[in-house]
Amino acid sequence: PAPAPAPADDAFDFSALTASPPVAAALPIPSPLVAAVAPVSPPPVAPKLVALEPDEQLVDPGALDELRMLIGASDPAAIGELIDSFESDVPRLIGQLRTGCGAGDWDVVRRAAHTLKGNCLTFGAKAVAGRAATLEAAARSGPVPDAGARIDEIEALYDRTRPALRELRPSVAA
Repeated sequence: PAPAPAPADDAFDFSALTASPPVAAALPIPSPLVAAVAPVSPPPVAPKLVALEPDEQLVDPGALDELRMLIGASDPAAIGELIDSFESDVPRLIGQLRTGCGAGDWDVVRRAAHTLKGNCLTFGAKAVAGRAATLEAAARSGPVPDAGARIDEIEALYDRTRPALRELRPSVAA
């Protein structure tokens, strides 16, 4: 083949890049170098701090005691299983809130908020239940302009509620 014409003084000759790959490309990269350029997971994000009202509780331990009484003291593991179920349901319900909000389906938002409110009251997550009740009432009337912010607040409060429930779990499930 004929040689490529010489590039102008200010132009870069890209033809050399499209020929065969350089020998160095076929060489293995030492693992310390791979580790140095590997993607790093971002540090965990602390839950957003949402202020509670002066008379508002994050978690009401009495609600868990009532739940234990309803289940019966003969099966202390059952309360732990119920808390596990609650902890897996809340993110699903928050997802329904976001989906309904994004679609402008305020009936979906209202129903998910209603279910979330009831579940939270059962487990004593009073702050989340209160915010869910407020969103439920607003969605009953139609579009909620600040629904996204309200859902963010519900999620942030739930993120603070989970560890509080886990702290109570040994005393309730024991």
